[in-house]
Amino acid sequence: MAESTGSENTKMPESPENNEENEKKSKLTQKQKMILIITGIAIVCAAAVLIIWLLKTPEEETPQTTGTPVINEANVESIEREIQEKVEMGMFETHMNTTWKFPDGKSASSNAIMGNSSSNNFAFYFNNIF
Repeated sequence: MAESTGSENTKMPESPENNEENEKKSKLTQKQKMILIITGIAIVCAAAVLIIWLLKTPEEETPQTTGTPVINEANVESIEREIQEKVEMGMFETHMNTTWKFPDGKSASSNAIMGNSSSNNFAFYFNNIF
């Protein structure tokens, strides 16, 4: 067996002064632990309250106007007139035959007829691509 010098495993007997100092140190650390625990709990609670408040607070919706009026009994007739006027402005009549004959793929048709009616508000144009 190896001999021991005695300094490794030797404990000094605790004096009443050392005992009081250790108790004060441990009380401070216990107080600090309690303060840390209470602070941590308060931060977690505050974060939970903030998250719940943010989730429950409805976002302010900005009304989006589409340009379409709200139709009710008081304005239904005026809106019908406005719609009818717009439809009449955009409608057009045309006359045409439906069997066009082309001599080959490059020449114009001799019997293709497409005409604009005099009742139309706008001229119309088209391209026929084959």
